[in-house]
Parts: sequence; C-alpha cells; structure tokens
Amino acid sequence: MKIKNLSTLSLGSNLMHNKMTPKNIIKKAIFLLNKNTNIKVKKISPLIKTKPVGIIARKDEKIHDFINATVLIETTLKPIKLLSETQKIENLFNRLRSKNSKIKWSRTLDIDIIFFNSIKIKTKNLIIPHPRYHKRDFVLKPMGEMKNFDDVKWFCKK
Repeated sequence: MKIKNLSTLSLGSNLMHNKMTPKNIIKKAIFLLNKNTNIKVKKISPLIKTKPVGIIARKDEKIHDFINATVLIETTLKPIKLLSETQKIENLFNRLRSKNSKIKWSRTLDIDIIFFNSIKIKTKNLIIPHPRYHKRDFVLKPMGEMKNFDDVKWFCKK
C-alpha cells in the first residue's frame, strides 16, 4: 500500500492563456491535479481576487489583479515529484519563469506547495513550508475557507 500524504497548494493567475481567463485557468489546473492518478483533491477554497504582490512589469505590460485559490490534496507522490507534476501543469499554460528568482512576473499560472504533511524541506528548488505563506493574504484567506471538494458548487467538474 502506498503512503498517502497531505499537501496544501496555492494557485494563482493574472494573465489569460488561449482565451482562457485566470478564473478558468485555475479551474482547469485543479481539474488536471485531480485527474492525476497520484493526486486526489480533498478540499478547495473559493476563488478570490487579490492585488499583485512584488510583481515586476515586463515591457509594455499592464499588471492585472490575481485570481487565487488553495487546495488540500492527498497524494502518493514525494515532495520533489509533486513539484515536478505541478510544474508540468504550469507549463501547459506557458508559465514563464525569470532566471533571477527574486524577479516575479505576471503569470498565467503559479502553483506553490505550501505544506506537505508536517515536514520541512529546504533544497535549491523547493522549500516547505513555503517561506512566505504566512505573509500572504492570497494564501491565508482562501486556505481558511476551504470546503470539501465534492460540496463546492462553483467548481464545474468536467
């Protein structure tokens, strides 16, 4: 039997992709997480609209508000493999990353691992718990409002 781990993920989007709004991008990302045979979405927050924090505009870019959500997942994946799976989903929406980790751009999709069980990890690519989650209302507010996934009306399961 595989060990089931609990992890909290934060999702955010403030750019359209192929005519999909940030709201629809977040919904699709949650759908794709749940479609993964190693991941089961257990709880989900309402979608919230937030102001960008620390975002730097690229040339001629208007910075839009973010749509954010959090999910509680059950997974058989280890943290590094979960990171890989979330990045695959981000890449489906052409997520651009700055080579300088201190520079944050607008994005089609950002998925952060906030918690993974109660463990602490610090590697070059992954820090758990997320180092700034406690300073971010766009994580804390939706995290405090998560409901059972099957009870959420706004999320259209397709």
